Amino acid sequence: MRRIALFAATFVIVLLMIGGSCGKKVPTIPIKPIGAAQTFQGVEEAYRTMSTDPSGKGIRYIFDWGDGVIDTTASPAPSGETTASTHAWAAEGSYSIKAFAVTEDNRVSTAWSDPTSVTVGANTKPNAPSVPMGSLMGVPKQKLGIYSMTTDPEGDSVYIRFHRDTTKPTSYSPWYGPVPGGTPVWDTVKYTEVGQYAVAAYAKDTKGAVSDRSPIATIDISERGIGWVDSSDNASTFSFPPAIYVGADSTIWVYAAADGDSIFLFRDDGGDRPRQSRGDFNHGDGVCEDGPVLSSDNQRVYVPVDDGRMYLLSNTLGEISSWAPDTSRRVFTMPAVNGITLYAGRGDSLYAFTDNQSTFSPGWAFYARSEIIFPPVVTAAGNIVLGTDSTGIYSVSASGGEMWNMRLPASINAAPAIGADGKIFIGCDNGRLYGLDPSTGDSVFTSSDSGSSAVGSAIAGSPIIGPDNVIYVCREEGSVAAYANGGLNTPWTWIKVLPNSTFYSGACLAPDTTIVVHTEEDWLYALWTGTGEIRWPFKLPTATKAGGRKASGIGSAPVIGPYHSRIYVGSAGDRYFFAVTIGEDAYPAGMPASPWPKFQHDVRNSGFASGYRLY
Repeated sequence: MRRIALFAATFVIVLLMIGGSCGKKVPTIPIKPIGAAQTFQGVEEAYRTMSTDPSGKGIRYIFDWGDGVIDTTASPAPSGETTASTHAWAAEGSYSIKAFAVTEDNRVSTAWSDPTSVTVGANTKPNAPSVPMGSLMGVPKQKLGIYSMTTDPEGDSVYIRFHRDTTKPTSYSPWYGPVPGGTPVWDTVKYTEVGQYAVAAYAKDTKGAVSDRSPIATIDISERGIGWVDSSDNASTFSFPPAIYVGADSTIWVYAAADGDSIFLFRDDGGDRPRQSRGDFNHGDGVCEDGPVLSSDNQRVYVPVDDGRMYLLSNTLGEISSWAPDTSRRVFTMPAVNGITLYAGRGDSLYAFTDNQSTFSPGWAFYARSEIIFPPVVTAAGNIVLGTDSTGIYSVSASGGEMWNMRLPASINAAPAIGADGKIFIGCDNGRLYGLDPSTGDSVFTSSDSGSSAVGSAIAGSPIIGPDNVIYVCREEGSVAAYANGGLNTPWTWIKVLPNSTFYSGACLAPDTTIVVHTEEDWLYALWTGTGEIRWPFKLPTATKAGGRKASGIGSAPVIGPYHSRIYVGSAGDRYFFAVTIGEDAYPAGMPASPWPKFQHDVRNSGFASGYRLY
């Protein structure tokens, strides 16, 4: 439809009547336009008319809408065929609509059609919808959920539809609704090709007025989903968080611990499979019972085994030596590392011992009066903080003396995290997050979660802390929450309940202002740190798809590597360890500097809070 000014249109029609139709047979006067007799401001209405040409030529129609606007149809319609044109009136009032016929060889009807009257009532179009949010990254043929919302100035309910690719005029969703203003409206999109797709939303009120377009969102579709996958024939799952060593040539070495099996070493050069795997470590008298930890110089690996000993390995997984304080088979926790000194729980005691490169030298032991099952952490001041399997949490000096102990209101569920101000944050099975003064152990932070039914379940895994000191926690029943580093009874900043999800591990901070979480259903989600909304979801392949045997267990917390935009994670539902790429160069520089971006602070799993060395 072409729009022309009223004066210009009248002038053209007069010329056509004088010159184009003189002495020739002309098309009949169009029939009176047929359409709505009543409508509202901003509502687009369609009106139909028809003319017949004695010569059988195609006919274009000029519509005068009575408000100073005249349109002409874009292309000729067959003679005698009804043709429609649409218009929306900006102001209320009564208007007369009439039509004029022009053949494709510029012969015109002798007059305008009889007019049709329309009464336009007052109405204000809805506000432009919010920028589409939801799953904004994925792989070809993956179904992604996006949503938008808006309100209507007059309180009307609204419909929303999505332009799924703004470069294609026909790629619209249906109109969804009506829904009350402010209600999120969802759409499912799927793209078959790699690329970036611009999406937008429009709203329509119940009177039919259409809003302006929303701001545009971009959906990134990448060919690369699973970077590579490797399996363990004997393991239950890769339950423990991997450790990462970045070599001098920027090669990434990934140490992955399989529950009830071995430590595996993979070389990741950014390809689609692990390169030159250097083998594994599996002690004949026992199996690995916790994740690997790298020495401060990345030359050695520390591994607790269920024979009750801590093993010292080379960074190629060759056994150097091992140590245990007695002959019992009590299992060490993952150690925390400060320089060459290691701290690890075993039974009801915390042990300090030194890495002499070829052996471990025992130091002191601290009796905690309850079993220690979570890894300790080391504060910037060098004190060691540990939680027990009950409600007790202790601070121990570097020389082995007790600084303080504290009893929390509920059982502890994972290792602590340490904030930039030194506060010690720890989650409990009552769903509450607690923050303790590092000098006294006094409670200086508690979460207040009133008003949400999604926060009653136990906190799963260790908290993580962003550059802005916001604390993020996962809960077993599938929610993720953010808290400002405030005081007592601090409410959540946001909470996000993920569909059909369970957590037994924590999150990892990503460099694009998101956090990445791994559910027991083997979904990875990236959530925006500011809102908790989903940036993208990614489903890890099942054991059947990967070709392995189905198992059950706890999946590892995700870890983001420094190159190749990789997320390393062990599956919860099978025997597979994955390197996942979500978008080409999505994470070019790894985790951002922050007080505590992942479980045990850094990719060596050191548990040491001094400085922000993450790789």
